[in-house]
Amino acid sequence: MNIYNHEIEPPDHQHCVVQQSPSSVPIPPLGTKETARLRENYPVIEYLEAGKIASWLVERQDQLLMRAKEERVGMNLSKLLTLAGGAVGAICYATSPLAPVGALIAGIGYVWAVASDLNNSHSFAPIPFIRGNFLEFLSAMGDSEAREKWFSDKNEIVDLMNHLEPLERYEFVMIRGYTNILTDFLHQVEPGKRFYAYRWLLDNFINFKGGFPTVQQLHEHLATVTPDPRINYQHVEMLQQPLPQVLQSVPQPTFIELPKPAFIELPKPPNAESAPLPKTPTSIQPPDILTMLSLPLRERAIALIDALNRSGFDLAKCIKDQITIICGNQRGGKGTLIAILAILSKALEPVTKIHYFTAGDDIFPFQCDRLICRLTYPKLDGAEADAKVALELYNYLKEMDNATQGIYQDIILVIDEAVALSDYLDDTQKQWMIRFLLTRANKKGAQIFVVLHGKHLSTWVGKNTNGMADTFKSGVSFIGCESTSIPVSALKRISVATGRYFLADPDAFEKVIKDGEIGMMPGWMKVENHPVNGQPDPARTLLKFFPELVEDTFPVQPADSHTATTKQQLENLLKLEIPQSDRLTSPQEQTTSRLSEKAQKVIQAVKEILNDSLNHYTASHFLPARDIYRHDRTLNAQETKDAIDEIVQAKIGESRGGNDIRLLKM
Repeated sequence: MNIYNHEIEPPDHQHCVVQQSPSSVPIPPLGTKETARLRENYPVIEYLEAGKIASWLVERQDQLLMRAKEERVGMNLSKLLTLAGGAVGAICYATSPLAPVGALIAGIGYVWAVASDLNNSHSFAPIPFIRGNFLEFLSAMGDSEAREKWFSDKNEIVDLMNHLEPLERYEFVMIRGYTNILTDFLHQVEPGKRFYAYRWLLDNFINFKGGFPTVQQLHEHLATVTPDPRINYQHVEMLQQPLPQVLQSVPQPTFIELPKPAFIELPKPPNAESAPLPKTPTSIQPPDILTMLSLPLRERAIALIDALNRSGFDLAKCIKDQITIICGNQRGGKGTLIAILAILSKALEPVTKIHYFTAGDDIFPFQCDRLICRLTYPKLDGAEADAKVALELYNYLKEMDNATQGIYQDIILVIDEAVALSDYLDDTQKQWMIRFLLTRANKKGAQIFVVLHGKHLSTWVGKNTNGMADTFKSGVSFIGCESTSIPVSALKRISVATGRYFLADPDAFEKVIKDGEIGMMPGWMKVENHPVNGQPDPARTLLKFFPELVEDTFPVQPADSHTATTKQQLENLLKLEIPQSDRLTSPQEQTTSRLSEKAQKVIQAVKEILNDSLNHYTASHFLPARDIYRHDRTLNAQETKDAIDEIVQAKIGESRGGNDIRLLKM
């Protein structure tokens, strides 16, 4: 029996054709009335089977797009008319007895239209022509920046997709994103099996959340599939014939030089194998680690900065301002860039002090002169430890604010996870910290790096900026980064950094400002891997060139911090080195020993504050009581004031207003 011999039905060639055997015995059709109607929803399938694959896919995409537009127009008009009818009926109820009836009918129709839209698109959109979260829309309309951001984030294609059937949405995404891959796959399939192969690829795309089988798996599966008997193979053969070329005299065309397009790498289908990360745009000879280690520390840093520049990574753009905010999505490489900048800065100027505050425990192992993180408080749980870090940061910035200008010139301040830390502060503290960092901190001389997780600056500073939105954006560099997801197994993906950095727009961190490309992290900076996710780690690779800057231990607060601190203060009080000319005489020492324990704590706290190089106080300054009891957490405000009075009465110190103290020469 020849299954390729069909009768032609010109009016509707996609309906099932009853085949005739040589003995004129009718063969029952495979299709049903329901499936025939389903197949009519597609472009003529014979074009696909004849090899016109690209044209068929484009036609199918346009068909779905137009169908979505029609559905959207109908849905919006039904909401508008029923809403208007209900409003008119409710307003004009006194003019006609039928007005309330009309308002009721229109109201029911409006509720039905909104409910149908909610059922189809899974989004509540009660206002015609407005989609998305209704509460977010109302909130955005009250603020000019939020309103502009809301309209800029609106995606017309995604809006249209909401009006398609669930399976058609996936099909539209597949065709729009992977037309080239579908064309390559279906060209390798024999006629009669292409429509089945297309549906099989769509099923896999839906089941595996955007995944495609390999070409080998496609061929192995189709080897067990027979050609579709519902296809009109006479039409297929006719369509496969080459079109006759009509020769006619045409005028000589005028040729012009078209503008050259910007080429990008098209997305590849995910599979079980890990997709490689983007390669560096410029290839140079990677620095030899043995040669680098033979250089002095400063010359080594200069050589590596030069190697990065020659690799296409413009490191100078990262520090073009005194305050730099590195922003973007999670796992984009923000902390990696900060670590690289801190390591190179320390290598260039060994006297530079790095003060690092961060939430969590994802710490790069490089030397910091002051590191406050979750690991600093091992006896506390995660949230409590992060809250302590936030309070330490707030007090640190308060001290910086009280300092004279330029006194922090040898300091690099790093604030990682700024959003998470500031959320542990109350609103007043958070607002003060943000205003200080973005408006006055640069006067103190420190180079400041802030890691900000979010999509725009308002994520951190909020919408109520009291007219200072432009001030927050001036004098600050915003560096954006990007991440991508890669498969680690058949049903698991992880986010990793692509290594690309750029100067970002503060209103939309994913947008690059003009001439803002910094570059892609070169391949020779991706030799070492992160110990947790196993992905390339440029910061740990850089530390291989600076082994003297590696630090694997972290400062830890003792379990019984109050007892240990008090004991250490008392021991230090006896061991404190004081110039011979300034030592207390024997009667004074006896007087000090007769002081109460709290007074001795105050004396020791004052000495420690004066000896701390980070503080701007000198022996001639009066120290505020608040700085003393903040330094020694075992004292409260009242106890500190009582101890100051006791010290003054013993003539060891002098007070100003009962709240400030200055020790006499000892």
